[in-house]
Amino acid sequence: MGSYKPGDIITIKGTEFAVLDVEKGVAKDGKDQLFVLLKEPVGITEFGPTNDYRCSTLRRAVNKWFNKYEVAAYDDLIYSREVSLLTMDGRENYGIVYRLAAPLTFDEWRKYSRYIPDCEKSYWLATGDGATGRYGVDAAMLVYPNGAWGSGSCSDAYAVRPALVVSEELIDTPKDDGLSKYSTMELIQELAERAKIDRGADNS
Repeated sequence: MGSYKPGDIITIKGTEFAVLDVEKGVAKDGKDQLFVLLKEPVGITEFGPTNDYRCSTLRRAVNKWFNKYEVAAYDDLIYSREVSLLTMDGRENYGIVYRLAAPLTFDEWRKYSRYIPDCEKSYWLATGDGATGRYGVDAAMLVYPNGAWGSGSCSDAYAVRPALVVSEELIDTPKDDGLSKYSTMELIQELAERAKIDRGADNS
């Protein structure tokens, strides 16, 4: 534990995620806190009647996906994340929301894009193109399978790719330290040989 870094692929409850960021020792029991993104987008949904994520069809789709993680059982291992709904035209009309699961914003996607693997489907971001009363109010930002970005009409249908902030304790299998290919007996024999060498060095 404690050896994960941005760009790693991890598995949580059988689902793969890409690690985007790591905060050392701030999770429960001194574990690392990881900002992770679903490795492969799921489903297809329109953004919603407007590009305000707070009341969007996309938000409901993310909540439905997240329910399978049985939040009550992990309420101390999954952390609320601040999501800025600043639109691409720089308006703060939609404010800030706090969610356990939400798509990346455009600013988050840009910050972490080098760690985000390409995928099979185009997917929504949480960021609207224009604010209420402005050009682009009927569009929201999205990312294509090859990692290029664009905007689409809120009535168009694209995939869902949620991001979470979790404790590394949720990871199914600890990161391979390179020893898993050896049997227990082989490891014991190796330690015994090293102990002999150390004793020999001490007696020389």
